[in-house]
Amino acid sequence: SYGLLIENYPLEEIDHVLKKIESVKSDSIIEPLRCDLELLMTEAYFRLATHLNAGMLNRDSLWHEFKIKDIDVDMPAYLLGAINNKSVISSLVKMQPQFRAYKKLQKHMAIFIKENNDINTEELRFLSESADDEERLNFSRNYLLTEHYLDSVSVTDDSLFAEALKIFQRRHGLIEDGALGKNTLYAMQISKREKYETIMVNLERFRWTNSLPDNYIIVNKAAYRLRAIENDSIVLTHRVVVGSKTNITPEISSQIEYMVANPVWFVPYSISTKEILPKVKEDVSYLERNNYGVYSKSGEAIPASDVKWDELSTENFGYKIRQKPGRSNSLGTIKFIFPNKHSIYLHDTPSKSFFSRDLRTFSHGCVRVENPKDLAKYLLEFDQNEVTPDSLDILFDKKITKKIFLNNAHPIFLKYYTSEVNEFNEIVFYKDVYGRDLQISNAIFRLPVDIRDQIASRGI
Repeated sequence: SYGLLIENYPLEEIDHVLKKIESVKSDSIIEPLRCDLELLMTEAYFRLATHLNAGMLNRDSLWHEFKIKDIDVDMPAYLLGAINNKSVISSLVKMQPQFRAYKKLQKHMAIFIKENNDINTEELRFLSESADDEERLNFSRNYLLTEHYLDSVSVTDDSLFAEALKIFQRRHGLIEDGALGKNTLYAMQISKREKYETIMVNLERFRWTNSLPDNYIIVNKAAYRLRAIENDSIVLTHRVVVGSKTNITPEISSQIEYMVANPVWFVPYSISTKEILPKVKEDVSYLERNNYGVYSKSGEAIPASDVKWDELSTENFGYKIRQKPGRSNSLGTIKFIFPNKHSIYLHDTPSKSFFSRDLRTFSHGCVRVENPKDLAKYLLEFDQNEVTPDSLDILFDKKITKKIFLNNAHPIFLKYYTSEVNEFNEIVFYKDVYGRDLQISNAIFRLPVDIRDQIASRGI
């Protein structure tokens, strides 16, 4: 249930040395073997402890790495204390992340393994892309029956089928509409082995974080959810839209320092040249209709009619474009700023319809938040800020642009977890829209050889 590989540890070699010790009589032979045994067991302990604490892989290179140097524990002293206190096993357990999300997922991995003992022998399910409505319905009914969402009596009841389908959708991060959409049918074709590896991958991801503050905001990009956490409990949840596959929202650990009510949008160069410029070349009034202004590099306003648009290109564009605050502003009514090298932030959006989609990868990289005013008011109240929720409403009503600094910057994390445990204590699997799971899974099962080489060189 730890999501680790037994092959990563020299258990066979330890067993081999133990049997040698039992079979020999000479002290002159036993003592070197005991030294080898102690080295192997110490190596296994250090490796397991670091894997539990910081993961099996280097998160940047996705290569197996013995990272004892990277954890804030004096491992030799830690092991010695565990031996003296006869607490070797509990000392290993304590090396793991202690936050609730990790513990819940680890617990559910044990449940998943117990309930799915056919992980490596199950018959895979496939539905043809050309399947008609009747075939799709029969396929889904059979799935829900086999996986115990329905029984043989309820499987033919349309209303019970729809309710079971909603539960399935909830457990796969989909909109709970009881409809047989393509994403629902796709999720039904995911094998148990894939789900097992998904849990393993996400336990690894959690170990890369290891510890979290008591209070923070976390965006799970795979779940399209923002959550406010206080003392390991979820107190606020928002749907979000994240970056597309070509504009992936990066993973970030930072702190929200301030908000901007009724913000101006300083349009990035890439969007100005690749998206806005072609539209302006067709119709220069596009700028005025959408509240865009044109500025020189020094910030001086320039009438759009004075610009020779036909002579401009993505390589030759010496202007800056800004969008004024207002109903059509792409940032909506508020944005939330936290330092990061990618210039990513949270913001409102006028495009509300995207929040009702199953898969919400539509932005250029920033995170669009549903009902962001509620998030702003939560942060102000938590911060005991002099700007009250009521005074924030006045800014919105009067369309006043204002920076609002927090007294204490609020921690925020943008993460990517394709499996987690929800508020119903159910394990949830999200579609790996960024294609990251397979990379990590392949890396995990690419076993290290350093232990084997060391053992072989000693002739054990």
